[in-house]
Amino acid sequence: MRNLLNAACFVVVSLAAILGLAAGCGGGDTATLTPDQAVTVAGFNADVAFVNLDGSSYGDLLESMDAVIALAREDPDAIYEVEGEQRTMRQVLSDAASTLQASNPDLAAELDRAVGTLE
Repeated sequence: MRNLLNAACFVVVSLAAILGLAAGCGGGDTATLTPDQAVTVAGFNADVAFVNLDGSSYGDLLESMDAVIALAREDPDAIYEVEGEQRTMRQVLSDAASTLQASNPDLAAELDRAVGTLE
């Protein structure tokens, strides 16, 4: 039950990005994700949570993982912001790898490899 509650909270916070995003560029040279890109990342985070919880959404996770890795390759330091918390795309991938390490080490390793290739 606690895992379900944690996953639900994770999903709610991730999807809150849709409402709380600032589009365009942030301060300095660091880009903030567009609203469409942020929705992609929020969906990826939700897929990670559900795959970690019970293995559901595995196919969705594979699709969203490819999209998020592509975003990270475009700009590893682009900012994904949820409720005032800012994460770079590099951090988003690293966080997902850590979350999946126990439940799906193969996907975690793939994400770690992707992080290692970012410039």
